[in-house]
Amino acid sequence: MPQRLSLAASIALTLSLGCASGDSGPRPPGGTDGGRADGAVDAGGTCTVDSDCTDDGMHCNGGVVCRMGTCMSTPAPNCNDGVGCTRDECIEATRACQNTPDDAACPMGTSCIAGSGCQVTPACEFDADCAPGDGVFCNGDEVCLMGMCESPGTRTCDDTNNCTMDACIESARGCGFTAFADMLANPEHCGVGMNDCDPCPMPAAGAMHVHASCTIGVCGYECDAGWYDTDMNPMNGCETDCLPDPMGDRPDDAFTDSNCDMIDGDRMRAVFVSTRGADTNDGLTSTTPVATFARALTVAAASSRDQILVALGDYGTSMTLTMPDGATGPRPMAGVVGDAKVGVVPGRGGGGGGSRCGPLSA
Repeated sequence: MPQRLSLAASIALTLSLGCASGDSGPRPPGGTDGGRADGAVDAGGTCTVDSDCTDDGMHCNGGVVCRMGTCMSTPAPNCNDGVGCTRDECIEATRACQNTPDDAACPMGTSCIAGSGCQVTPACEFDADCAPGDGVFCNGDEVCLMGMCESPGTRTCDDTNNCTMDACIESARGCGFTAFADMLANPEHCGVGMNDCDPCPMPAAGAMHVHASCTIGVCGYECDAGWYDTDMNPMNGCETDCLPDPMGDRPDDAFTDSNCDMIDGDRMRAVFVSTRGADTNDGLTSTTPVATFARALTVAAASSRDQILVALGDYGTSMTLTMPDGATGPRPMAGVVGDAKVGVVPGRGGGGGGSRCGPLSA
């Protein structure tokens, strides 16, 4: 049945407008170790135990743990042995540090000795004079150079597959090839393991709120947390921080803009009322509001619109307003008849302002 709202001439209808703070949107669940050296920083995401935090499974770039309800990334292992001429590195295949002597880091006439540093190099005439060498496998075989035994500093390990981390493993005296555990999800080396793990291309210059992504080994683009791609083309960026509710937006007491049109209510379903309006206006936009509720109801019926949105101001009337079934209408200070609700327009007096605003108060 129609709803009837009686407003006495002595009571003014006052609608107050307050602005609410924005929200950048929900953060993705769980902190993710993105394949880089983590440091001791907030990895993002809430947690209860360590297993709630997503880690890439790699030892040498640190891990992710739960501390005080937040996923925190831990530092990468410190492999510095304090010897200036060794190559200090973390080997993923052994999940341990390795310190390889490198003669190139020593002055002429000296060579690097593990645990000691640069020492006087043995004299030689032929490569055979340098046997059995310094006993270190991963710095290569010693050769005679300018009468001194020196190692080349490295031993080449390459399986020609860029989906693996290639390393010389001193403890095994051989090469090791460890597949990237996160190749299916890490845009820094995205692939499926068939020498196809290349860095994903960055978004085009000017594309906002979007980043490279890797999904099941395929490169793509994803919106930053709290942003949405309204034109279904993430290559040109993510345009809005508001995701429209497919159910639409009816004015509500929480003043939720659920269809992202910057007002509580639906601009395409509403008739607008303002003290600065005129009943000669069409009332169909916030810049062409009508001045009275009676005119708003007439326009609503003629245009099949079911919401009346009212700008900040004082309204007084002695006539009885009849709300059609299903319509969302103004709420007087004296109370609400049935489930009639009130909507508000941004800005004082019905101008087309752009701020999102909070609940009404009588």
